[in-house]
This record gives sequence, structure tokens and C-alpha cells, in this order.
Amino acid sequence: IGALLLGACAAKPPPPLPVPPKVTENPGLPPPTVKPAPRPVGAWLDQTMMAGNWTWQREGERSVARFALPNGELRLILSCDPARRIVTLRHEGIASAEEPVTITTTTQRRVVTGRTTAQPPYFTDVELAADDRLLDAIAMSRGRFMVEIPAPLGTMIVPAWPELSRVVEDCR
Repeated sequence: IGALLLGACAAKPPPPLPVPPKVTENPGLPPPTVKPAPRPVGAWLDQTMMAGNWTWQREGERSVARFALPNGELRLILSCDPARRIVTLRHEGIASAEEPVTITTTTQRRVVTGRTTAQPPYFTDVELAADDRLLDAIAMSRGRFMVEIPAPLGTMIVPAWPELSRVVEDCR
């Protein structure tokens, strides 16, 4: 009797799942087309990174990081203007008065406007608010980030070193 009572207390199995209806092909319709896969966002990560080093220093109230080639040629500057809470990315070289500058990190890609400085040495400047999330993306990019300006300046893939984070944090 005890075994019968225990068997009556056992949970009932769940009902079977419904069977989905069969899909029949319509011979009058063409087969679905398969779109080609888009180019992977990280393809630029396979390109060669520019050789060089970042250095950091304080210039008065400004926090400044500089990227120079092994021969000492200056290519990029990231600086903070604490009074305005603006971080400026300066790319060495002359562009037109205003140029689209594409900045690509491992998490973000954005086109911003670059303006050429009026006096030598000439740079193309991109100004970003100190709290702009693109700065975080640059600082935290996995090992590198890319700056693209139309010819003649071209593309630079440079290392993302701690000096960049220092400038951004000093500006906040």
C-alpha cells in the first residue's frame, strides 16, 4: 500500500511540446538570396602599426602626450586645455581648412571635423569635450587606434599607451 501511495504523489510529466507545422517550398518563388558577409570591423587591426613612442609631460596647466617616429619626427599630439575642458588631437601636416577625420578604435568609429592651424608648424586639430566617450575608446582601445585624414595626410595606426589615458584623466 505504501508503494502505491508514493507512486500517486510523484509529479506528472510535463505535456509534450507542440510539433511545428511543416513548411512546404513554393516552387513559384525564387530561393532566398544570401547576402555576403560584411567586411569585419576589426580588419584594420591586421594592418601594420606605425613604429614610434608616446611621451607625456606637463606644460604649465596642460597635460600633453606626443607620438614621434623613431627618428624623432612628431606625428600626433594629444593635449588637454583644462580651462576649456577640451582635449585636442593634433595630426602633423597640412589639410584643407576643414577635413573629415575618422578615428577608429576597437569599440568605436567616428568621423569628426579637423581644422588646420593657421601658422607653422601646421597641424590638423580635432577638438573633443573632455567627457567625450571617443576619448575613452581611444585610451582603452586594444593596443592601437587609427586616425584617417584624406590625402595627402593619409592613415596612421598608432599604439594606445597609458600616456593617452593620463591626458584624458587630467582634463576631467
